[in-house]
Amino acid sequence: MYRAFVIVILLLAACPTSGAGEEPPPDPSRGESYDGLLHKPTWRDDALAIPRIILSPLRLLFKGLAVPTHHLLDWDETHHVVEKIFAAVTTRDGLIGVRPALQYSISFAPVIGLRFFDRKLLGRGTDFEATGMTGGINIVYAEVSARPTPPDRALEVSVRAAYLKRDDQIFARIGYATEDPNFLMLRSRYSIDAVDAGGTLTYAARPGLFLDVATIFGLRRFGNGRTIGTDLPIEEVYCERDLAGLCKPNTVDEITVPGFAEGTQFFRGGVTLRIDSRDNQYRPSSGALLELGAEWSHGVGKDQSHYVHAHAGVSAVLDLWRRTRTLIVRIEAHDLEPIGYAPVPFSELIVLGGPDTFRGFRPGRFRNFSSLFAGLEYRWPVWMWMDATLFAEYGGVFGQGFEGFSFNRMLPDVGGGLRVRSSDSFFMRMQVAYGWGDGWQAFFSVNTGF
Repeated sequence: MYRAFVIVILLLAACPTSGAGEEPPPDPSRGESYDGLLHKPTWRDDALAIPRIILSPLRLLFKGLAVPTHHLLDWDETHHVVEKIFAAVTTRDGLIGVRPALQYSISFAPVIGLRFFDRKLLGRGTDFEATGMTGGINIVYAEVSARPTPPDRALEVSVRAAYLKRDDQIFARIGYATEDPNFLMLRSRYSIDAVDAGGTLTYAARPGLFLDVATIFGLRRFGNGRTIGTDLPIEEVYCERDLAGLCKPNTVDEITVPGFAEGTQFFRGGVTLRIDSRDNQYRPSSGALLELGAEWSHGVGKDQSHYVHAHAGVSAVLDLWRRTRTLIVRIEAHDLEPIGYAPVPFSELIVLGGPDTFRGFRPGRFRNFSSLFAGLEYRWPVWMWMDATLFAEYGGVFGQGFEGFSFNRMLPDVGGGLRVRSSDSFFMRMQVAYGWGDGWQAFFSVNTGF
């Protein structure tokens, strides 16, 4: 009797139970594998121990910044507020709708607007978008773009037209990044009215191999800006001066700021070869992107400028830990060469700075004929649809053909950010960075392309 009782107890203990005894599903954000097997640490995990210790304070900082956003998103998942709003401004099939657009950078006016999309106006699988944004009477942005071909075609066509009006653009002289330690005295603001219209033909020769052929017509007109902080209007900083050294009213020195008085209008054609082995465009965990391109530009009408622009870039994504922790290495080089004796308009020179390249510096901070940029970025997940990033960048601008190139003429920046995204696009991006000599910068954007 006792032996039979023991056998029954052992059989019950061996039988699987349900409910509270079930293990939770694997969580990839914690490095758990879908196969349910226990993976022992490898030499790669041991090698990352020291970097993890060094980065732990910054990671804790950004995890702390993510906490309120995390709770806000959890609240939204419970009450479905954003989903209900989007459903009210989107058709049932999700192909036509309206979305908010917002962009803000330190020392620039915030701009807000709407983006309309229609993915069946030109046929199933096509795309049509119209965006309108404003930051006041002197800041307007409008864009219309269309892709009348489905994305699975070997030959894809896209067209785009955009208008930009702003009176807070930065000009800080054409030269090297570290040419003058008092560069803050050289920073000024100007206004711009710009129109761009063109199209791109993309040929997918094979998976991961693309050839882009683009044409564009551009028009730029410039004027005096407004005082923002310590930045003065451009006519007070780069004016023509008389023999006494005083500014001539309503003038800007054409030698220092070429093309400012008459503006520029040009026709541009370019070709770019792209080799892309990344597993995802918006959240890559492995692979690389190589870009090689060249553009030819010629002025129209009174604009006699003529120049070519060559560029090359590589971005490699390294999987540090189970496709959730990645290290991204970026290197980019640009060189613009004038043809003939007409000066190249200042607005068409190579520019570094802004939320996409050299994030520790304001847009337009560096301007010259060539540039070299390198970046290192570490990304990790902090929530289902959110990831954090830490980055360090190093770059500078130089003369024609990289004349005057020196690592001493380049500057670094460091920073971090959070990205809220879906599987195939970004919804919200927040970045904070510090650039040596330019101080702190912050960028915030929601579904915006400008």
